Amino acid sequence: MQFRSGLPRADAEHAAGIIFSHRTVILDRWCELIEIEQAEPAATFIRNQLDATIHALADWILGTDPSDSTMGRQWAGITPSSEMTIGAVISMGIMPEAVRDIAEHCAPDDAKTLTDCARTFSGIMTRRLLAWLDLEHDEDRWNQIARDVEDRYEQQRIQRIHRLGVLIEISHAVSVSQDLETLFETVARSIFPLSGSDYVEISLLDPLVNKLRCHIIFSNGERQHWVEQTLIDAGLANEVLATGESLFVPDYERGCQDRRIPPSSVLPPGPQRAWMGAPIRQDDDITGVIAVSGVLTTYEPEDVELLSAIARQTAVAMDNRRLIQAQQRHLTHLQAVNDLARETAQLRNPAELTQMVAAKIQDSFDFGLVTVFRISPDDEFLVMDARSPVPVEDEQDVRQLPIGADSIVGEVAQRRISALHSDVRTISNFLRSASSGETRSEMAVPIVHAGTLLGVLDVQSEQLRAFDRHDLTTLQTIADQLAVGLENSRLFDEEAQRTRQLQLMLETSRAASSSLLLDEVLERLAQGLAIAAGTPACLISLYAPEDDCLDPAAFYQAEPGESNCLFADWNHRLSIDHRPDLRQLLLDRSPQLICPLSTSRNGSSRPQDGEQTTLVLIPLRTRQRTLGLAILSIPTPASSCYPFAQMRLLQGVADSAALAVENARLYAQAHGLAIAEERGRLAQEIHDTLAQGLTAISLQLDLADSYLPGEPEKAVHNVQRALDLTRDNLNQARRSVLDLRAADVHHMSLPDAVARLIRRLEQDSSIRFAFTNDGLSSRLSARIEVGLLRMLEEALENARKHSEATDITIDIQADGTTVTLIVNDNGIGFDPARFSPTDHAHPGFGLFGIRERARMLGGSLEIASAPSTGTELRVVVPYEARMQPSNPAEFRESEPK
Repeated sequence: MQFRSGLPRADAEHAAGIIFSHRTVILDRWCELIEIEQAEPAATFIRNQLDATIHALADWILGTDPSDSTMGRQWAGITPSSEMTIGAVISMGIMPEAVRDIAEHCAPDDAKTLTDCARTFSGIMTRRLLAWLDLEHDEDRWNQIARDVEDRYEQQRIQRIHRLGVLIEISHAVSVSQDLETLFETVARSIFPLSGSDYVEISLLDPLVNKLRCHIIFSNGERQHWVEQTLIDAGLANEVLATGESLFVPDYERGCQDRRIPPSSVLPPGPQRAWMGAPIRQDDDITGVIAVSGVLTTYEPEDVELLSAIARQTAVAMDNRRLIQAQQRHLTHLQAVNDLARETAQLRNPAELTQMVAAKIQDSFDFGLVTVFRISPDDEFLVMDARSPVPVEDEQDVRQLPIGADSIVGEVAQRRISALHSDVRTISNFLRSASSGETRSEMAVPIVHAGTLLGVLDVQSEQLRAFDRHDLTTLQTIADQLAVGLENSRLFDEEAQRTRQLQLMLETSRAASSSLLLDEVLERLAQGLAIAAGTPACLISLYAPEDDCLDPAAFYQAEPGESNCLFADWNHRLSIDHRPDLRQLLLDRSPQLICPLSTSRNGSSRPQDGEQTTLVLIPLRTRQRTLGLAILSIPTPASSCYPFAQMRLLQGVADSAALAVENARLYAQAHGLAIAEERGRLAQEIHDTLAQGLTAISLQLDLADSYLPGEPEKAVHNVQRALDLTRDNLNQARRSVLDLRAADVHHMSLPDAVARLIRRLEQDSSIRFAFTNDGLSSRLSARIEVGLLRMLEEALENARKHSEATDITIDIQADGTTVTLIVNDNGIGFDPARFSPTDHAHPGFGLFGIRERARMLGGSLEIASAPSTGTELRVVVPYEARMQPSNPAEFRESEPK
């Protein structure tokens, strides 16, 4: 379906909707074009008639005949004169131009539709209006009127086209120019011939002095370079700057007089010089003024509006340039941030890290001064850690700042909030130093990680308003990266320190545990503690609870030739009763410092060269008790004491080796008890065997002596019995000597010692022996090997004497948990329940010794025998591997670097 306008329904409704929604704008523009003044008597009637005509246009687009509209009914209700009709015809001819103004703000298709509809409607109405006139009697006069109207409209149209051309040219310059100089010159040349102007001035606000400064001036078509960059202290341009509104006056000097301000010295003098100016507005700030002036000329409101539009276009261009530069700057900053992130992840040294960040920020961001402050260990001061440019040697600069409001950096550290100051002259806590120079802008951001303040990153510039919020955000991002880098560096150092500590603990513990000799264990522990502390000497004293004293037990000194007077008071027995501090230390089981002691290098108590010495007391702790103290002398600076982390390391080394010390003490005690027990056993054995044997020999000899005079044959029997007893006691003596020497297993393994024993027994008897080894491939501890060998010797001696066996098999089995010795013979056997340990002529005495040895080793003995069935002995003891000896040189070689 199409309407009278020829449009489809949807398009017609859309076009009519645009006319209705913009009816007031079209009406005002139409009245302006036909120059209807509100004060005219007929103005209201004409506006009503024009408004009805606009309604008629919209209705016609939707299909209503104009005669049926309000306009048609109003026209039909009057008797129009020829002049009224001609005026209506002229007005209808101008209406498409009024519609064109709103069409320019619509989509291209809508603009063409509205313009075509307005022209068609205007033609229809013009023909209908002309039908009321009879032009035959005075046709020339009416034609002349029509031509005059057409000429005037054409002149207005040409002027509007010229103004649009100026805007188009400036818009083009705005879109292609990124250089302000080129842009301003293009703007000035474009508006120079506007309305007879002979002077164009573009001034920008100088933020340093808060006044306008001439940027570019054209006078009579020529650029006035020598006047440019002049401050504008007076004139109407400052009025535009102050009000932010466009201004035009027909006479510049009169306008200045009316406002009681002196005229500008830059503007050339002239009679009745018209002047107009428009503000350059960027966001909410007035950043400049564009002014034009001409002698004996007049500016219309349209000219002021055009100049305002040009100023807006210029502001857009300046904004675009600023945004492009900001975008380029942000891209540069982003690249720098990425580079910093990559380099931050690679550096582990805090000093190198902070200096790299400072240098990178200055190079990439073009800031004047970049400084990194780190928080002091006591959290009371900020210490300058890095700066770019690097200060020269004799430069006096602020190296330490208190945390607080006395400085920008101190305040940021206190509040942990970033600060941005565009002009440091306006703040009271700007701290000027030798490196700050002519600083005008400053921003500082806190370096914080997980709620902990690590420092402050500060940048300064000699330019006013050098930083913006994006710079602050970027700097905070860098500070966050730096915080992560510093924290990673700290964690890396801690991990490396822990690794060194663990390695040192392990080496010290291994070195101490490689021996069971107490003196050797203590010497190695003293050496390990001295290495861990970085000190040349260490003394270890052990606590003797029975005497309640500390006894010096080991002393290590890197340079044996040097004397160490600090240990003079400790190198003898110390009674705990006279030292309650030591008793408390043994009870608290915590390291303690005696810090500091002032000493000289020659051992006197007088301080020399500011050297001080700290005594570190480290308890040797086991789970149950404190074994003693390790005492170290640590040279320390006069301004500090020994760090807690190092104390913790020393305590860890001591704890790791304390068990070895306790084991060595227990071993020494057990070794003494074993010696005493073995001596008792040997004494008992000598008493039960050799002594009784000698007693029996003595009795036999006494009998022989009594039989010898009267019954010599009986005396011979007693002598022969004494000889047999002597041989038995000699064998017992040999066995006791072998028991003491344990020679076989000192130089060879248990299987080799068994094989050697079997070879010796085969030479002295007719018994056949068989030996098998199942699973024992490494050396056992000395006490296990000696014990098993002695039990085997006892078992074989019993079998040789009492079993009448011809074959004996020996089997050793090991499974990593236990070691089993099995001895089988094919002898006459016996009832194990009936043997007596006191019967020397019975195997019970030897079996009792075997059982006791097995019990002492933590094992057991099982006997399987019966008369005429042979005997099996099974000894089971715990598997105990022999500890490998350690090379003392390895300890120093494995010291952590």
